Amino acid sequence: MTLKKTHSVEVAAAKAGFSRATDYRLNRDPSAVSPNKAPRGRRRPDPLADIFESEVVPILETSPAIRPVGVYKELMRRHPDLDPGVRRTLERRIRAWRAAHGPDREVIFRQKHEPGQRGLSDFTHMGALGVTVAGRPLDHMLYHFRLAWSGFAHARVGQTVLRYLREVRPVHPERRLFLTLKAPIRPITRLVIKEIVRIRVNRLGITGKRRGPHALRHGAAQHLLDQGLSMKAVGDYLGHRSVAATSVYAKVQLKALREVAEIDLEGLA
Repeated sequence: MTLKKTHSVEVAAAKAGFSRATDYRLNRDPSAVSPNKAPRGRRRPDPLADIFESEVVPILETSPAIRPVGVYKELMRRHPDLDPGVRRTLERRIRAWRAAHGPDREVIFRQKHEPGQRGLSDFTHMGALGVTVAGRPLDHMLYHFRLAWSGFAHARVGQTVLRYLREVRPVHPERRLFLTLKAPIRPITRLVIKEIVRIRVNRLGITGKRRGPHALRHGAAQHLLDQGLSMKAVGDYLGHRSVAATSVYAKVQLKALREVAEIDLEGLA
């Protein structure tokens, strides 16, 4: 309501996080879509009202592994006048009964991580460690990021990210971190990042064959390899699903080979 006083319908809807059509509907009727509606009852008689508790439940208790189609065939044998269209209703009723009264089922939360699909991050206040610089306490905060598949981790001072969250990022229900600053508010896309990098590279006067985000990815990958990280860690950092996609960065480094060749094996050769 407050945003509509100073913005148009389109801008107010974008800032509030819903569509323009929803904003128009709220202008016509600000009440909820379904205010205090009573639940709808059955429109036709329940065909299983007289036989489910007395016949179906004993079958399920006696044979827990029986399939619903087996129960359906048994009911049709006992009650030839039963409507054949009751099968779907019977399956839903059996599924609901087993969920409430059936045997306990083992629940497994599989810890399966795909390359480049999941990252863990956290802010950690480091003031309690007593770190000092020139005798003065350094009350700082670290932003710790870890890739779940490879275990690659990186930590740096996180005040910049925290400032972006508190002061710059628009208030929006979107869970992705970086958003556009102007309406309509939406996550930053690949094309937007490409344009940002292109403008920045031109201002810095950098020349080269590739001057887009891919050049930054390539440079970051080469830097990680130079630091001694494995191909698995580099691939997870870049979001590659297989090591083969990362193999393009596995170039021969002549300087490193020369250092290996100069190692004295002390007669082992």
